[in-house]
Amino acid sequence: MSTKIYVESFKEPQDYEAFFLKQLHYQNKVLRGDALGYFLFLEHDDVYTVGRFAKLYINANSHLHVPIIKSTRGGSITYHGLGQLVFYPILNIGILKLKLKDFVDILQETVIEILSMFNLVGRKNVYGPGVWIKNKKVASIGISIRRGVSMHGISINLDCSIDKFYLIEPCGNPNTLVGNISDYKKIKKHEFIELLSKNFLNQLKLKTSYPKKNRISLLADCSESEP
Repeated sequence: MSTKIYVESFKEPQDYEAFFLKQLHYQNKVLRGDALGYFLFLEHDDVYTVGRFAKLYINANSHLHVPIIKSTRGGSITYHGLGQLVFYPILNIGILKLKLKDFVDILQETVIEILSMFNLVGRKNVYGPGVWIKNKKVASIGISIRRGVSMHGISINLDCSIDKFYLIEPCGNPNTLVGNISDYKKIKKHEFIELLSKNFLNQLKLKTSYPKKNRISLLADCSESEP
């Protein structure tokens, strides 16, 4: 089994359904043992996605004509669009001996750690996975697992269209308030990506009992991403 994790950052906004097929492609490569995983960073074209067990809810007064897609991830309904950084860690968490709950916690803790570097206080919420600043949710999590390999991940609102969240019940809760990190601090996307890659890997190594964890390395793979 490879101990390499490839990092790919996609320059152009990605269609949600088309990128789902890309995720399957990467997941199959991990299942074959070609890599321990992939860290995929991107933005999506405007879309509402609905988790596999969620009830659909869209405000009947919506005139934005945003596509609504059923997703294989967990969680409820959410919005993806420009200004939102999406991080898909496609990882063999079975080999890393991580439970789904541990994996979700690593995602949350990584974002909270990064926010602290900019003197922002992020926190978790007992009502569901994600990250909040004050009373506003700035990051949402939805995961699926197949044969020990993860798909989907976390979406982080850097500076996206918050109004589109209010045409839905974000995360299935009409009382959820959503915000952008830019409401509190301007952080450049490329800077957030670099910090996410580094700190998420550090959290993985800290939480895993994988015997080869010290050999895990991050490698840039530009074969299917931006130059």
